[in-house]
Amino acid sequence: MARKYSSKEYLSVKDLEKVLDSCKLNLHQIDEVWPNLYIGNVGIAQNRSALQKLGITHILNAAHTKRGSIGDQNYYGTSFVYCGIPAEDSTHFDLDVYFKPAAEFIHKALNTPDGKVLVHCIMGMSRSSSLVLAYLMLYHDLPLHAAIRRIIQKRAIYPNRNFLALLLDLDLQRKKKHRRCVLLSLPSTLGKVLVHCIMGMSRSSSLVLAYLMLYHDLPLHAAIRRIIQKRAIYPNRNFLALLLDLDLQRKKKHRRCVLL
Repeated sequence: MARKYSSKEYLSVKDLEKVLDSCKLNLHQIDEVWPNLYIGNVGIAQNRSALQKLGITHILNAAHTKRGSIGDQNYYGTSFVYCGIPAEDSTHFDLDVYFKPAAEFIHKALNTPDGKVLVHCIMGMSRSSSLVLAYLMLYHDLPLHAAIRRIIQKRAIYPNRNFLALLLDLDLQRKKKHRRCVLLSLPSTLGKVLVHCIMGMSRSSSLVLAYLMLYHDLPLHAAIRRIIQKRAIYPNRNFLALLLDLDLQRKKKHRRCVLL
Protein backbone atom coordinates (compact mmCIF):
# COMPACT_ATOMS: atom_id res chain seq x y z
CA MET A 1 0.00 0.00 0.00
CA ALA A 2 2.83 2.39 0.84
CA ARG A 3 4.36 1.94 -2.59
CA LYS A 4 1.04 2.73 -4.21
CA TYR A 5 0.94 6.19 -2.64
CA SER A 6 4.63 6.98 -3.13
CA SER A 7 4.33 6.26 -6.84
CA LYS A 8 1.82 9.11 -7.27
CA GLU A 9 3.39 12.44 -8.13
CA TYR A 10 0.74 14.43 -6.27
CA LEU A 11 -0.80 13.08 -3.10
CA SER A 12 -4.06 14.19 -1.55
CA VAL A 13 -5.02 14.70 2.08
CA LYS A 14 -7.00 11.46 1.85
CA ASP A 15 -3.88 9.60 0.65
CA LEU A 16 -1.92 10.90 3.63
CA GLU A 17 -4.69 9.96 6.05
CA LYS A 18 -4.56 6.39 4.76
CA VAL A 19 -0.83 6.31 5.51
CA LEU A 20 -1.47 7.72 9.00
CA ASP A 21 -4.21 5.13 9.57
CA SER A 22 -1.68 2.37 8.91
CA CYS A 23 0.12 3.20 12.18
CA LYS A 24 -0.74 0.65 14.88
CA LEU A 25 1.32 2.16 17.71
CA ASN A 26 -0.19 3.14 21.03
CA LEU A 27 0.06 6.80 21.99
CA HIS A 28 2.73 7.51 24.62
CA GLN A 29 3.66 10.63 26.54
CA ILE A 30 6.90 11.03 24.61
CA ASP A 31 8.76 9.29 21.78
CA GLU A 32 12.08 9.87 20.06
CA VAL A 33 11.08 10.16 16.39
CA TRP A 34 14.43 11.28 14.96
CA PRO A 35 17.87 11.21 16.59
CA ASN A 36 17.62 13.54 19.62
CA LEU A 37 14.24 14.85 18.45
CA TYR A 38 11.16 13.99 20.50
CA ILE A 39 7.42 14.51 20.16
CA GLY A 40 5.36 14.52 23.34
CA ASN A 41 2.26 15.76 25.08
CA VAL A 42 1.75 18.60 27.53
CA GLY A 43 1.99 16.27 30.53
CA ILE A 44 5.60 15.32 29.89
CA ALA A 45 6.40 18.88 28.79
CA GLN A 46 5.43 20.21 32.21
CA ASN A 47 7.41 17.55 34.08
CA ARG A 48 10.76 19.34 34.27
CA SER A 49 12.51 16.64 36.29
CA ALA A 50 11.54 13.98 33.74
CA LEU A 51 12.79 16.18 30.90
CA GLN A 52 16.13 16.67 32.63
CA LYS A 53 16.48 12.90 33.10
CA LEU A 54 15.91 12.48 29.37
CA GLY A 55 18.53 15.13 28.64
CA ILE A 56 16.11 17.50 26.90
CA THR A 57 17.74 20.89 26.32
CA HIS A 58 15.26 22.69 24.04
CA ILE A 59 11.46 22.86 24.08
CA LEU A 60 9.24 23.89 21.19
CA ASN A 61 5.68 24.37 22.44
CA ALA A 62 3.16 24.40 19.58
CA ALA A 63 0.33 25.20 22.01
CA HIS A 64 1.87 28.27 23.64
CA THR A 65 -0.69 30.27 25.68
CA LYS A 66 -3.42 27.73 24.92
CA ARG A 67 -5.64 26.21 27.60
CA GLY A 68 -3.81 23.48 29.49
CA SER A 69 -0.35 24.68 28.44
CA ILE A 70 1.43 26.73 31.10
CA GLY A 71 4.91 26.59 29.62
CA ASP A 72 6.99 29.65 28.87
CA GLN A 73 10.61 30.67 29.38
CA ASN A 74 9.95 31.74 32.97
CA TYR A 75 8.48 28.32 33.76
CA TYR A 76 11.55 26.51 32.39
CA GLY A 77 14.10 29.00 33.68
CA THR A 78 17.69 28.57 32.57
CA SER A 79 17.50 24.78 32.41
CA PHE A 80 15.91 24.73 28.94
CA VAL A 81 15.77 26.91 25.83
CA TYR A 82 12.11 27.60 25.11
CA CYS A 83 10.24 28.59 21.95
CA GLY A 84 6.49 29.11 21.97
CA ILE A 85 4.15 29.02 18.98
CA PRO A 86 0.49 29.91 19.70
CA ALA A 87 -1.00 27.43 17.24
CA GLU A 88 -4.62 26.31 17.27
CA ASP A 89 -5.51 22.76 16.25
CA SER A 90 -8.20 23.98 13.88
CA THR A 91 -9.31 23.87 10.26
CA HIS A 92 -8.44 27.52 9.67
CA PHE A 93 -5.17 28.20 11.52
CA ASP A 94 -2.25 29.16 9.22
CA LEU A 95 0.39 26.93 10.76
CA ASP A 96 2.53 27.27 7.63
CA VAL A 97 3.57 30.74 8.83
CA TYR A 98 5.55 28.94 11.52
CA PHE A 99 7.02 26.06 9.48
CA LYS A 100 10.33 27.74 8.71
CA PRO A 101 10.99 29.44 12.08
CA ALA A 102 10.08 26.22 13.92
CA ALA A 103 12.30 24.15 11.65
CA GLU A 104 15.14 26.62 12.16
CA PHE A 105 14.75 26.40 15.95
CA ILE A 106 14.88 22.58 15.80
CA HIS A 107 17.86 22.60 13.45
CA LYS A 108 19.89 24.99 15.58
CA ALA A 109 19.00 23.10 18.76
CA LEU A 110 20.09 19.75 17.35
CA ASN A 111 23.37 21.30 16.28
CA THR A 112 24.22 22.52 19.76
CA PRO A 113 26.45 20.27 21.91
CA ASP A 114 24.30 17.51 23.46
CA GLY A 115 21.19 19.17 22.09
CA LYS A 116 17.90 17.30 22.49
CA VAL A 117 14.58 18.81 21.44
CA LEU A 118 11.04 18.16 22.64
CA VAL A 119 8.30 19.39 20.32
CA HIS A 120 4.93 19.23 22.01
CA CYS A 121 1.36 20.48 21.92
CA ILE A 122 -1.48 19.16 24.08
CA MET A 123 -1.77 15.57 22.85
CA GLY A 124 1.43 15.42 20.81
CA MET A 125 -0.44 14.32 17.69
CA SER A 126 -1.35 17.22 15.39
CA ARG A 127 0.36 20.58 15.88
CA SER A 128 3.67 19.25 17.16
CA SER A 129 3.93 16.48 14.58
CA SER A 130 3.17 18.94 11.77
CA LEU A 131 6.11 21.12 12.81
CA VAL A 132 8.42 18.10 13.00
CA LEU A 133 7.30 16.97 9.54
CA ALA A 134 8.03 20.47 8.21
CA TYR A 135 11.51 20.29 9.75
CA LEU A 136 12.24 16.95 8.06
CA MET A 137 11.09 18.35 4.72
CA LEU A 138 13.00 21.62 5.00
CA TYR A 139 16.27 20.43 6.53
CA HIS A 140 16.48 16.80 5.41
CA ASP A 141 14.71 17.18 2.06
CA LEU A 142 12.32 14.33 2.81
CA PRO A 143 9.14 14.14 0.74
CA LEU A 144 6.08 14.50 2.94
CA HIS A 145 4.94 10.90 2.52
CA ALA A 146 8.43 9.65 3.44
CA ALA A 147 8.60 11.94 6.48
CA ILE A 148 5.22 10.66 7.70
CA ARG A 149 6.25 7.03 7.26
CA ARG A 150 9.46 7.71 9.15
CA ILE A 151 7.61 9.28 12.10
CA ILE A 152 4.83 6.68 12.39
CA GLN A 153 7.47 4.02 12.87
CA LYS A 154 8.20 5.72 16.20
CA ARG A 155 4.98 7.47 17.27
CA ALA A 156 1.27 7.62 16.57
CA ILE A 157 0.56 11.03 15.02
CA TYR A 158 -2.39 12.56 13.22
CA PRO A 159 -2.12 16.14 11.85
CA ASN A 160 -5.53 17.61 11.12
CA ARG A 161 -6.70 17.94 7.52
CA ASN A 162 -5.85 21.64 7.39
CA PHE A 163 -2.28 21.02 8.51
CA LEU A 164 -1.93 18.14 6.03
CA ALA A 165 -3.03 20.46 3.23
CA LEU A 166 -0.48 23.08 4.32
CA LEU A 167 2.23 20.40 4.45
CA LEU A 168 1.25 19.29 0.94
CA ASP A 169 1.76 22.89 -0.20
CA LEU A 170 5.20 22.86 1.41
CA ASP A 171 5.96 19.56 -0.32
CA LEU A 172 4.94 21.08 -3.65
CA GLN A 173 7.34 23.98 -3.04
CA ARG A 174 10.07 21.44 -2.30
CA LYS A 175 9.37 19.64 -5.59
CA LYS A 176 9.36 22.91 -7.53
CA LYS A 177 12.71 23.80 -6.00
CA HIS A 178 14.17 20.57 -7.36
CA ARG A 179 12.80 21.35 -10.82
CA ARG A 180 14.27 24.84 -10.96
CA CYS A 181 16.64 25.49 -13.80
CA VAL A 182 20.31 25.70 -13.03
CA LEU A 183 21.14 29.21 -14.15
CA LEU A 184 24.26 29.52 -16.25
CA SER A 185 26.77 31.66 -14.41
CA LEU A 186 27.78 34.79 -16.24
CA PRO A 187 31.37 36.07 -16.20
CA SER A 188 31.57 38.65 -13.43
CA THR A 189 32.95 41.22 -15.87
CA LEU A 190 29.70 41.29 -17.86
CA GLY A 191 27.12 41.85 -15.14
CA LYS A 192 24.19 42.42 -17.53
CA VAL A 193 21.38 39.91 -17.95
CA LEU A 194 18.85 39.49 -20.76
CA VAL A 195 15.72 37.56 -19.80
CA HIS A 196 13.71 36.62 -22.87
CA CYS A 197 11.08 34.35 -24.29
CA ILE A 198 9.44 34.55 -27.73
CA MET A 199 7.61 37.86 -27.43
CA GLY A 200 9.27 39.07 -24.23
CA MET A 201 5.88 39.69 -22.63
CA SER A 202 4.72 36.75 -20.50
CA ARG A 203 7.28 34.10 -19.51
CA SER A 204 10.29 36.37 -19.30
CA SER A 205 8.46 39.16 -17.47
CA SER A 206 7.10 36.65 -14.93
CA LEU A 207 10.63 35.54 -14.05
CA VAL A 208 11.81 39.13 -13.70
CA LEU A 209 8.86 39.93 -11.45
CA ALA A 210 9.69 36.91 -9.29
CA TYR A 211 13.30 38.12 -9.04
CA LEU A 212 12.20 41.57 -7.85
CA MET A 213 9.92 39.99 -5.24
CA LEU A 214 12.48 37.50 -3.97
CA TYR A 215 15.65 39.59 -3.99
CA HIS A 216 14.36 43.14 -3.63
CA ASP A 217 11.33 42.34 -1.46
CA LEU A 218 8.97 44.25 -3.75
CA PRO A 219 5.24 43.52 -3.49
CA LEU A 220 3.90 42.12 -6.76
CA HIS A 221 1.87 45.23 -7.60
CA ALA A 222 4.92 47.43 -7.01
CA ALA A 223 7.13 45.19 -9.14
CA ILE A 224 4.61 45.29 -11.99
CA ARG A 225 4.35 49.08 -11.82
CA ARG A 226 8.13 49.35 -11.84
CA ILE A 227 8.46 47.19 -14.97
CA ILE A 228 5.63 48.75 -16.99
CA GLN A 229 7.34 52.12 -16.67
CA LYS A 230 10.03 50.63 -18.91
CA ARG A 231 8.35 47.91 -20.99
CA ALA A 232 4.96 46.59 -22.07
CA ILE A 233 4.49 43.19 -20.42
CA TYR A 234 1.54 40.83 -19.97
CA PRO A 235 2.06 37.61 -17.97
CA ASN A 236 -0.73 35.13 -18.66
CA ARG A 237 -3.42 34.47 -16.01
CA ASN A 238 -1.74 31.28 -14.80
CA PHE A 239 1.59 33.05 -14.26
CA LEU A 240 -0.17 35.92 -12.48
CA ALA A 241 -1.86 33.45 -10.14
CA LEU A 242 1.49 31.82 -9.36
CA LEU A 243 3.05 35.23 -8.75
CA LEU A 244 0.19 36.06 -6.38
CA ASP A 245 0.99 32.86 -4.47
CA LEU A 246 4.61 33.97 -4.25
CA ASP A 247 3.51 37.39 -3.04
CA LEU A 248 1.39 35.74 -0.33
CA GLN A 249 4.42 33.75 0.83
CA ARG A 250 6.41 36.99 0.96
CA LYS A 251 3.72 38.63 3.11
CA LYS A 252 3.56 35.62 5.43
CA LYS A 253 7.31 35.79 5.86
CA HIS A 254 6.94 39.35 7.14
CA ARG A 255 4.25 38.21 9.59
CA ARG A 256 6.34 35.45 11.15
CA CYS A 257 6.37 35.30 14.90
CA VAL A 258 9.25 36.68 16.91
CA LEU A 259 10.49 33.51 18.56
CA LEU A 260 10.32 33.69 22.33
